[in-house]
Amino acid sequence: MVINLSWQIETFMNHLRFLQLVIRIGPILLFMVGCSVSATSTPIPLTPLRSSSLPTATPITLGTTFILPYNGSVAVSLENSQALKIQFLSLLEDSRCPSDVLCAWAGNVTVVIRVWAPGSRSKDFLLSTNSGIPRYVDHLQYRITLFTVNSTVELKSNSDLPPYETYSLELIVGERAP
Repeated sequence: MVINLSWQIETFMNHLRFLQLVIRIGPILLFMVGCSVSATSTPIPLTPLRSSSLPTATPITLGTTFILPYNGSVAVSLENSQALKIQFLSLLEDSRCPSDVLCAWAGNVTVVIRVWAPGSRSKDFLLSTNSGIPRYVDHLQYRITLFTVNSTVELKSNSDLPPYETYSLELIVGERAP
């Protein structure tokens, strides 16, 4: 499955505009629905990396779940003694329900990961927990699946989003089904 990143970014921007409208009329929605809407984060600009500046990755085996910290990278060992490398590049959205509020909808988290293998160019993908953007992407003959997005700081209704550095992804990389 080929993911068109420009379509995903356009879709995300439409969702962001909607969320900005919801945030403006939040007090009315709070009264009508009984649910608080948390603010979305400001996207971090994506800076292209040259292969010489790609971070050193921690080795992981194929088929094993792993935690990928914000701006961290891992190397997933492949059968051919090479590695598929993955970096947590950006947090685009976190509209999940704060822990101290009862919401009608759980919210969504959208992230950008960068994937590359030796001898190939890096490619950026969007992953999402609860929207039209998939939880998984296929790259080469491998599938990268997002299980959860965590933060070491708990989101409360009266607080801003946690710093980006507190976020991590739980992922797994396996072979794609033929």
